[in-house]
Amino acid sequence: MLTDSHWQALSACEGLLPTPKNLLKLSKVYGQDAAAWGFLQQELRGGAKAKFSHPESMIFTRAGLEMASSEAMCRLHANLLGSGPWLDATCGIGSDSLALARQDPEGLALDIDPEAVACATHNLSVAGLATDVRLWDCREVSWADRSVMVDPARRSGAKRIIQAEDYLPSLSEVVAKAKTAKSVIIKLSPLLADSLLNSLGGKIIFAGQGWNCSEALVLLGECGAPLPKVSGVEALTGSKLAATPLTKTREDALAFVAEAHPIVIRSHSLGALGGAGVGDSNGYLTFESIEGESQWLKIFPTLWQGPYRLPEIQKAIKRLALAVPVVKTRGVKLDPIHVQKQLKPGGTEPAFLFLFPVGAKIRAVLTGPRVFAQTTQAP
Repeated sequence: MLTDSHWQALSACEGLLPTPKNLLKLSKVYGQDAAAWGFLQQELRGGAKAKFSHPESMIFTRAGLEMASSEAMCRLHANLLGSGPWLDATCGIGSDSLALARQDPEGLALDIDPEAVACATHNLSVAGLATDVRLWDCREVSWADRSVMVDPARRSGAKRIIQAEDYLPSLSEVVAKAKTAKSVIIKLSPLLADSLLNSLGGKIIFAGQGWNCSEALVLLGECGAPLPKVSGVEALTGSKLAATPLTKTREDALAFVAEAHPIVIRSHSLGALGGAGVGDSNGYLTFESIEGESQWLKIFPTLWQGPYRLPEIQKAIKRLALAVPVVKTRGVKLDPIHVQKQLKPGGTEPAFLFLFPVGAKIRAVLTGPRVFAQTTQAP
């Protein structure tokens, strides 16, 4: 339970380093629990800047902040879920509830963790949103005719839960409850196997922001109706790609080599970008020419290519007067840092070394710097 002492300690520790001396000083005034909580909140608020625009007024639990989606991702969830009445079945610190309540005030936020409920209640209140937040197990509440957002707990303390049936609530429980709901979004890890995600039914979106793919969203009911079976979405721009397999691959690189966005790779959308796959890389594409910048690609000009033989690569580096600060690998069991340390600069022109498999062999491509600067940054 948060008391006046907790809030006073939080204000008092602002600007102070969390040293033993400062902790002891505030503990004498507000109590050890309140002082420790205040310093924890200052730490978590600093980390929350990557996800929230105004974390200085919010409160968090460490686990809740780690699980919480960013504001951009939560807006995506709310837009996909559609109209209410909505239910944030596992609200945590309230990140999705904030986005849902801004779109439709008629909703209910639940969690079985009292600390999470306290955080969500506070975070919604300081945002001026009078959403009903309750300490309640979502499995004991009717989902009938509701639009439901559910993010099953995938950790128990510091340990990651591996089996989906051990999530809380389990995926089978979520799917069973979803049959009565208007629409449901299940937020899961994009590392889960396609076979498991497909077994849940509905549509699948692999989503992220900046240069990452952080979520697999399974859409059940009405919210998935107009979408393809599998797609990728970048939350900051709203750009979408439908799953499209590659129709062509080649062993060698053309004039340009491109590194595909993790969303493109995970959503099986490489074929939507027009290039040819490079070897068995599952993520590198090659183009004879480029027409402009793409948020889905990091594009590099090809300078040299050949088999992965360090003496030959070193000769090319010297002949082209290159320095190789970065080695990129896909599908090969090589440590890129170890490979990079073996390459001696032959000049000062920056270059990248791409390594990828072609059958049982490994091929190497030296490239120049990126053709375009990255414009989509994670906040």
